[in-house]
Amino acid sequence: MNPEQMARQIRHELEQVTWPAGSQALVFGSQGRVRIYSDLPTEEQIPPVFPAAMVGIKSGTPDRDLPEFMHQQFTVTALAMVGGDPMGQHSVVGGATADVGTSAGKGVMELAERVRYVLKNIMGATGSKVHMHLSSTETPVSIAGKHLVANDTGIEAMCTSDLYYAPPQQFVNSGSSWTWVGAQHCRSRHDFVSYALAYIVGSTPAEDFSSYTQVESSVTTEAITHVAVPGRVYTVFAEYNRHGRSGETTIVGRSRGDRKGAYVVI
Repeated sequence: MNPEQMARQIRHELEQVTWPAGSQALVFGSQGRVRIYSDLPTEEQIPPVFPAAMVGIKSGTPDRDLPEFMHQQFTVTALAMVGGDPMGQHSVVGGATADVGTSAGKGVMELAERVRYVLKNIMGATGSKVHMHLSSTETPVSIAGKHLVANDTGIEAMCTSDLYYAPPQQFVNSGSSWTWVGAQHCRSRHDFVSYALAYIVGSTPAEDFSSYTQVESSVTTEAITHVAVPGRVYTVFAEYNRHGRSGETTIVGRSRGDRKGAYVVI
């Protein structure tokens, strides 16, 4: 993933994360409580409801040995606002709650634990090396009788310089049955749309989808049934929409067709 794709993936994972006990409700809920920003957020950028999270895209530097990769910095800022005490303690460590599985009364340190959980596990979906290097909690700010507290968690991720669309792996054929691996690194991505099976005549796979003839499309699981024809190379493509929100299904990018493990020569 490039830095834009990574920021969108972090936001997607934060929108999905739940509490591990009780009702196991979403930590940040809906209503745009997780947003992406650059540098420092302005007052207008801060979500109007809490808890909330901000994904900040910071500086990045090209890798000296592999210029197609870059070391990109991100910061995830968790925001909590809880009333009930004059010093802001509840906004830091949490207050009374009727259900430990909801966000009501949760302090920013409890939110930060869920943020770290997401960041530690995001590597499986992106294939990127992710390293956490920063964690800090700000001083509570009093607003209308409640205290707003922020916690920053910083990471460095190894990103691609260009857009990257992960290909399926371990593509195999047995008679008319085709299977592959992609649930973790393809289907769990925020921008995944579907898989497509296609072929090219000969014994050499091509890189671009336009060189192929499509035989099956809109596949959303890692298996398909199709009768193979000798003298062809079959490739399973993963299809993506880089925006990946609000039910977007228009395909704007596909994995390469010549990646080892994504094609079978019949």
